[in-house]
Amino acid sequence: MDERSFRSKLYVLEPIIQRLPEVSVPKRHIGFKEKLMWSGIALIIFLIMTQVPLYGMTAQAQNWFGSL
Repeated sequence: MDERSFRSKLYVLEPIIQRLPEVSVPKRHIGFKEKLMWSGIALIIFLIMTQVPLYGMTAQAQNWFGSL
């Protein structure tokens, strides 16, 4: 049998997948405490930004988004 007959049909997508950006491997080991610290910083920034009103939105529109 031909080798190509056993290949997955997903290999058709290979040229597209090669053009997609990917995350590079870290240059050093990132410890759990550092990951936890950055996650905490992101959470604090997120919570602060949820309290900042959006400029140009009416109060009625803000209430609509508040129910989400």
